[in-house]
Amino acid sequence: MTIALVLSKVAKLIPLLATDSEGECIATVRAITRTLTSAGTDWHELAEVLVPGAKVASTAAAQPFNGYPRKSASPPSFVLMSSRERQEWLDALDRSEGVLNEWERGFIDRLAVRFRHAHCLNFSAKEISVIERMVAKAWGAHG
Repeated sequence: MTIALVLSKVAKLIPLLATDSEGECIATVRAITRTLTSAGTDWHELAEVLVPGAKVASTAAAQPFNGYPRKSASPPSFVLMSSRERQEWLDALDRSEGVLNEWERGFIDRLAVRFRHAHCLNFSAKEISVIERMVAKAWGAHG
């Protein structure tokens, strides 16, 4: 299945992103991601279809620390990352020195262990919110 065939499904989900509820918004992003994945495509191809010729940067390429070059002015979104990118970020946050406090390091350690065992772990809306804050914190500390 190609991206063109899933556009009508994605088009029905996009208006749901306008909610004021963070949990509903994250659930919608996940639903769009599942729809794209089931069609054998991803967010990058969707962006290319929406804006032909646009250069769409991978979130993985925008890593700001632990050996990753900064290629974007804003931190990447954990919600939009692939499983591989999420694992890289959890590992990078786990290895970062002087960025996270003790509670944050323990939180990342626990999530990293869960993620390594499940690989397709679905994080709760609260966990996503905490991780997004830590990614932004690390981004700013190493920018």
